[in-house]
Amino acid sequence: MTHSRSVEYVVKSGLCIGCGLCKVACPHKAIEMAYSDDHGMIFPVVNREKCKNCGICLDVCYGFKVDHESTSGVSNNVVTFIIGDYIGSYIGFASDHTLRFNSASGGIVTALLVYALKEGLIDGAIVTKMEAGNPPRAKAFIATTEREVISAVGSKYCPVCLAECLETIENGKRYAVVGLPCHIYGMRKLAKYNSKVRSAIRLNIGLLCGGMPSYLGTQYLLRIYGIEKQHIKRLEYRGGGWPGRLLIQSEYSGKERRISVPYPDYWRGTFGYFFHYRCTVCHEGFNRWSDISCGDAWLPHLISMDKIGTSLIITRTKIGEQLLRNAHLKRYIQIAPIKSQDLIRSQRGLVRFKYSTLRARINLSKIARRKLPAFDMNVVPAADPASYLMAIDFYIGNIMATKKGLWWLFHRYLSLKRAVTRILVKHAKNNK
Repeated sequence: MTHSRSVEYVVKSGLCIGCGLCKVACPHKAIEMAYSDDHGMIFPVVNREKCKNCGICLDVCYGFKVDHESTSGVSNNVVTFIIGDYIGSYIGFASDHTLRFNSASGGIVTALLVYALKEGLIDGAIVTKMEAGNPPRAKAFIATTEREVISAVGSKYCPVCLAECLETIENGKRYAVVGLPCHIYGMRKLAKYNSKVRSAIRLNIGLLCGGMPSYLGTQYLLRIYGIEKQHIKRLEYRGGGWPGRLLIQSEYSGKERRISVPYPDYWRGTFGYFFHYRCTVCHEGFNRWSDISCGDAWLPHLISMDKIGTSLIITRTKIGEQLLRNAHLKRYIQIAPIKSQDLIRSQRGLVRFKYSTLRARINLSKIARRKLPAFDMNVVPAADPASYLMAIDFYIGNIMATKKGLWWLFHRYLSLKRAVTRILVKHAKNNK
């Protein structure tokens, strides 16, 4: 029987996102993390002999619940309501052209970490890099040099476990951490129970998130490009200009192969179907618990002219605002203020998935009797018919995408959707 006061419940309900913070939080050392090949996820495994059902693991778990008092509350301002409290809003990029070009969206996060290290504001940064293998895995580590920070440049569209990394932080040292909304929320909660984490983590840099694919998404891409059984030497989900490309370098029988696919071509209409269930009922994309939130600046004028990369930047605390301004003064980065309305305009896809169409997916989950995380459902707007159509399409694709035995059907489903889309677009043009 599942322990009702442990993260076993979260795993059984499909709500775990594999961050590993429950393992660090457990005072009884009753939790280990293990990779599930069937799900393409990293899940906690509870030792029931050690578990005391204290519930601490659940309290730090974003998958289980999001405390109402941890959010910015209800606001009459639609921007603040969706995005959370903030001090300033900007667009910007790293002053280093090479760093900017190789990053996912302007290199602001990497440049800020390099600045903080060089100025002695932190002793290390908890970041993530891809390790070679099949499939390649994301590994969180503590970067203590500029070179190590830069080695972690770029997006990681797969689960990231922070447990092993957090367990190696040293007393008396100061760290920054980079993570998704679920990671940063968990870090804030973990700090209440873990004095070492509370004193060591001085800066939380949050990445904007429209959903996290499981490793099945990466495995599917390897199969589609015919390198599923090859050794993957290098994988970059983004980089090489903006909006970037997927880069895979593989080796098989002594022969090397290199594949480069434009970012929109492999992400749109494919990768999003591989979101784990918890991501499909997540209401947070702008990382409101961070000191600084960063993501792509999908503004119309940038989309048409920017080929290198520009970041959207939201400062939420005095620490974050001061860090950004000082890094700008020292010329590590270049920034310019933007209007609050541009925050929404720059992330229309994220807002649509995490806010506008969320109610439809929640309602369908209720009909299917799936467990839901505990959060204030009143913040989610009502669904319209179009949202339900999108939700049905998403869940049909998601069911096929998350079961390897159905990938052949999933591939045909995507082909049919693309064909129908081409017909509709052609029809629309002819009727103009």
